[in-house]
Amino acid sequence: MSQYLNRAISLATNAAIISIKASEGFVQNAKDLKMELDGEIYDNAEAKLGSISQELSSSNEKNVLVGRGFDLSNQFPLVVKNVESKNIEIRKLVYIYLTKYAEKNPDLALLSVNTFQKDLSDRSPTIRAMALKVLSGIKIRQISGIIILSIKKCSTDPSPHVRKTAALAAIKILRSDPSTSEQITQIVKTMMTEQSPLAIGSVVKAFQTVCGNDVDLIHQNYRRCCEMLLDVDEWGQIALVQMLVRYSRSQFTNPNKFLHQKNIPNDTNSKKNTDLIAINDFLLSPENKTTLIDQDFELLLVSLKKLLYSNNNAVVMSAISALFELAPISDLDVIWKPLARIIRSCPENEALILVNVQKIVSLYPDLFAGNSSTFFIKEDDPFRVKLLKLNLIESLVSPDCAETLLSVALFKDCV
Repeated sequence: MSQYLNRAISLATNAAIISIKASEGFVQNAKDLKMELDGEIYDNAEAKLGSISQELSSSNEKNVLVGRGFDLSNQFPLVVKNVESKNIEIRKLVYIYLTKYAEKNPDLALLSVNTFQKDLSDRSPTIRAMALKVLSGIKIRQISGIIILSIKKCSTDPSPHVRKTAALAAIKILRSDPSTSEQITQIVKTMMTEQSPLAIGSVVKAFQTVCGNDVDLIHQNYRRCCEMLLDVDEWGQIALVQMLVRYSRSQFTNPNKFLHQKNIPNDTNSKKNTDLIAINDFLLSPENKTTLIDQDFELLLVSLKKLLYSNNNAVVMSAISALFELAPISDLDVIWKPLARIIRSCPENEALILVNVQKIVSLYPDLFAGNSSTFFIKEDDPFRVKLLKLNLIESLVSPDCAETLLSVALFKDCV
């Protein structure tokens, strides 16, 4: 009976302690909110900055956190002192601060190098990544060796977030110290075996910057990159597409090669001796029917077509450009609807998109025949956009849509 009584007393005591702490927290939050609503925080900002040095040097974590929201660019040494704080929130804030100001104060940032190296073994992947990010941002060649060792260590980290940071750090150190090229190249080549969609985009960016176009290395990872393409973050997808397009153009047979080699006989008005035959004629030609597509090449084309449904217009445009360069003519009809969609949804980049459309139409004029209504001019279109649209309408006009175009033109004249 006494055991149950003791447990009840213990639970009641703990509940009372929790209640008191919660009440204190609510009271403090209410005070802070009142100060903000009354404008006290801003009215007393100059006075606050006068005492900020003492608070940054305080052993009380709450006092240290008071510095949030103030310009501490002149308090670099005092902020750096808190890099070893046991409070994870304070350490994250210090790392964010160092990421911004380390380049401006490299000599002072050097004082924390040992701490950064220790934090590369921290249990938190966020701390490990931020430590490497700050370390690679210190542009002093004397510590390039330390940074390279840190990148090498993080390149095999269990966390994909840390490996992603290591790839981006490789780019930073190469730009700040080109003499590290050989060592960084070996690290990045090893990282190309990356299995995580979260990190592969940054690894490919590092690969393109550091290694250029190492065909043999891409060949070893080609299929895996194609299969991961849909799961990579949006900007990583663009980097992957760029790499895979360059590789494909040099390694696979152009499925439209007969189209580009065909002559048009008795064409005295042609500016060139050779020109493109009509697409419909090419699709029915025996040369097109005998063209075989490699299975690996087909894998890439299937992945690119799926990217056409992305919510990111840059990704869609990247996939359209890739398909335009690589895909057989018979497969290019899939790019029309995505093109029309991003033209409507992205007015700020409409001129750039129309330039790309004009390039496609100039090479394959039959591909979008009859779709000129998409390029009808709007009253608020910029002058350049109007010119581009007029050129496209002229290129795409056909007997099927001529009546529609004339009716629209007559209606506008009447209005």
